[in-house]
Amino acid sequence: MTLSSPLMHLIRCAAIFAGWAALTLIGAYGQMAVLIFLGSLGLLIMVQPLVALRLLGATPAVWLFPAFALLSVIWSIVPDASLRHGIQLVLTFAWAVLAARSATPRKLIATLFLSTALVVVLNVLFGTSNADPLTGQGSFRGLFVSRNKLALLLSIFLLLGFAVLLGALAFAGAGG
Repeated sequence: MTLSSPLMHLIRCAAIFAGWAALTLIGAYGQMAVLIFLGSLGLLIMVQPLVALRLLGATPAVWLFPAFALLSVIWSIVPDASLRHGIQLVLTFAWAVLAARSATPRKLIATLFLSTALVVVLNVLFGTSNADPLTGQGSFRGLFVSRNKLALLLSIFLLLGFAVLLGALAFAGAGG
């Protein structure tokens, strides 16, 4: 199959969708979300391994930050934790590079928006509230440990929604 094959494109978009949803839900679902995220990374690589390796190597400057995180193992007080977090950062950067290079910007943003929308719906349907110990008032926190993580998710959802809307307006304005 060629790089532009519709099936390949569908697989890459599904991997991006699942990976983003899992990444946003790691705080709520822990190891299960991590496994889904790693599976989506594996899928992005396995669809076309040689292309994936070429894409990962095409942007060497991106890898300076994760390399520094891995290098921090040398002076870390807790080197095993630093190594674990450095590896996590490398895997997250690999997913991000492959996701960004596997779809057009319009399709990538649309996929991220739909994935975030699914996570927002899951939060609304299955989320919980807790009482503030100081005021006694309840606050909705969704599936997350704190309402701040829910607020971050909703902020990302809002920004992606604006990006989708602006893209649609630009497409309509261009006569498309």
